[in-house]
Amino acid sequence: MEKFEKYVLFDENPVQNALSISQMQTFLRCRKQWEYSYIYRIMPRIDRPKMTTGKIIHSAFASAWLQKAVKPSVELEEMLETGRAKIREEFAEYMNSILYLEEEEESLREIETVALEVFNRAFVGFRPHEWEPVISKAGHPMVEVHFLVPCVPKKPMQGYVDLVARNTLTDQVWQIDYKFMSTMGDPSDEMFNVQNPVYQYALDKMGVPTVGSLTFFALNKGVTMPNINKNGTISRAKINCDWESYARFCVENGQDPVNYEEEMMPKLSEIEWFRFNREYRNAETIKKVWKEIVMGTGYEITKKQTRYPRNISHMTCRACQYQQLCHAEIRGYDTDFILKASYQSRDKTEEGEET
Repeated sequence: MEKFEKYVLFDENPVQNALSISQMQTFLRCRKQWEYSYIYRIMPRIDRPKMTTGKIIHSAFASAWLQKAVKPSVELEEMLETGRAKIREEFAEYMNSILYLEEEEESLREIETVALEVFNRAFVGFRPHEWEPVISKAGHPMVEVHFLVPCVPKKPMQGYVDLVARNTLTDQVWQIDYKFMSTMGDPSDEMFNVQNPVYQYALDKMGVPTVGSLTFFALNKGVTMPNINKNGTISRAKINCDWESYARFCVENGQDPVNYEEEMMPKLSEIEWFRFNREYRNAETIKKVWKEIVMGTGYEITKKQTRYPRNISHMTCRACQYQQLCHAEIRGYDTDFILKASYQSRDKTEEGEET
């Protein structure tokens, strides 16, 4: 195996007992939450697997980039159709794998509809003609790269890089991550993001140095159609809609888009559908993050500890999936019923999933 491939795994299965960024983030956020998840190995009980638009759009992006890696001259519409086909395929597999009520079908299929719309808008917005997936010396496209790098004794670090690509305008190689969000976050959050410098560290170990990380945020929502006023005109309120969709809605409802164009085009152009968040990092910064944060946390995780303190605050507890169990324990309640009714073993649900 060439040096380039030394730390990279071109399969989708996670390595048991390896560290992950999500595990470290949980440990740093609340050690009690980490204990529930990684020592007790429990998770909230689910009746059926959940399909999210973000998950299948990730798959669509990967399929489109793999196509370009094989055929660099591929046209945009071909890539879009490849991504759309992947969404339809994954959604069909999901619907065939679950039991659902007849009255649920419409809302479930809305996931596919929104995913197709968001994928089309986001992929075009990413400007794929400006990017080329990096190909490893062994011929593997650097798309959905599963890596494994040494970290602390008996605990390597693993993760999945969405894309490593070269920008054809600048000739720079970037580590790229997609985020499909209901709202756009604060761009300064990237300064506090441990995941991307870790991914850059892993890529450097593979022999693929990058100039930085590019996080591509896309609004994970379909367009909202305007309301119709009582007099039959179209509402001019600012909504999550693009001008093309708004104009089409006008025509469908007997209105001339020209009457709305001057006011609505500028207003709708303010909607931020996607954002490029670039963070340049030099080798020294990446090494410091790895040594001081990642390895430091890794050693803390591997220590034998008898207790894991809670970090009780509205910042951590409100969104914690173990809130019910944790607060019952604090109050001295019998937790047996809660454990049986609300939680299940992670080991029974993870087959092939990253932990």
